[in-house]
Amino acid sequence: MKTLKTEGYRKLFLSRMGLQARIGLLVALPLVIVFIAFAYIGLRTLEQSRQLSLNERLLVTQVLAKKMDEELGRTLNSLGEIAKISEVRRGDWTLAKNALQNMAIYSGLKMDSVFILDVKSKTLWNYPTANLLSSAVLAGYPSIQKTFTNQTPQISNLMFQSVAGEPRIFLTVPIISPQGEVIGIVGGAVNPTSGSLANLVAPLRLGRSGYAELVDENGIVLASARPERLFLKDDHADRFQNLIQKGESRVAACHRCHEGEDPQRLPDVLAFTPISLAPWGVAVRQLEEEAFAATDTMRNNMFLFGGPLVLLAVYISWIATRQVVRPIKELTVASKRIAQGDLDFAVASKSQDEIGTLASTFDAMRSQLKYSYQEIEEWNRSLEERVSRRTKELTTVLDASKLVTLTVSLDNLLQTVVENLSRIVSPGDAGILYFY
Repeated sequence: MKTLKTEGYRKLFLSRMGLQARIGLLVALPLVIVFIAFAYIGLRTLEQSRQLSLNERLLVTQVLAKKMDEELGRTLNSLGEIAKISEVRRGDWTLAKNALQNMAIYSGLKMDSVFILDVKSKTLWNYPTANLLSSAVLAGYPSIQKTFTNQTPQISNLMFQSVAGEPRIFLTVPIISPQGEVIGIVGGAVNPTSGSLANLVAPLRLGRSGYAELVDENGIVLASARPERLFLKDDHADRFQNLIQKGESRVAACHRCHEGEDPQRLPDVLAFTPISLAPWGVAVRQLEEEAFAATDTMRNNMFLFGGPLVLLAVYISWIATRQVVRPIKELTVASKRIAQGDLDFAVASKSQDEIGTLASTFDAMRSQLKYSYQEIEEWNRSLEERVSRRTKELTTVLDASKLVTLTVSLDNLLQTVVENLSRIVSPGDAGILYFY
């Protein structure tokens, strides 16, 4: 019942619209539907493109994190091989010293110093000797304490209390005796601003505003493509720490609030991947307006040009509809004139299409109807003349019959009859009748 009622309203609505409005609606409605469909598909495609752009940035951080894991893994493996030397495990440090000295010279991480610590964190040996580390300071580093307690290799966060007050990170591996006890540590101090770690991050720039950074668990920037940000605490330190602890990669839009020149929070894209061998992570950041410039331009162009194009198409369809409806309106006016009896005009036929054929047929019908009306009028006039003449004859005969009954003289009677008959016959015939 509801469907029938709706259908009735629709028919009533359409019946009240003019032919041009209905044709225009039927033409414009599909255009609007097609535009909406393409707009929806376009927006979905642009959204997928945005997501693809985000995933690409996340992939960059994952690749960088993997490269850093490989570099750190090689260094830890080298330290581990030194710690596994049988003489070293028995407390003979000669081979360990030679191997560590070679690492300090040839390691890709460019170690500023290598060292051997005893079980009490006392420095047993250090190279170069000019970079002698304080045993008291080393004993207070959490990563070194974890190396002793967990008996596993450790990599520290950024430390500021090392040699000459310069920032360093420490890689340490426990030396485990044949009895399974930790008897010391072999390790090295690395300056994060030089070596392979910095070389992996520093050259990476994305456009005008994009850059990569290496941050530790505390959010301190260890290496960056923007040197002015070195050793600063990132504005997303808490988020980075949470992701490092969970070992999760993440990419999302955030707001860059660490820019000193512009206090306004600018939206940007942030991708982050933690490093598995160290409490660090790789971050890639870029302003959102630059990261999504291509997709935003496509979206704006779609609405900037798509809407006016649809309106233009609707307008053109309206003009075309007028061209179609105008001859029909002319035929409608012609039919009204014919209905009022006006047949003295020609129905114009300006086109060779179906409407032109209809106009020609309509004009032929008008001509035939006019000819038929003329014939009927001629027949009416002829009939009226015949009726008039017959009526006149009957009237004359009737008058003559009345005079016959009233006239006694034969001469007068004949005279009267001839005079009356002369009204309906020729005078000659009347004279002949008189002489007869």
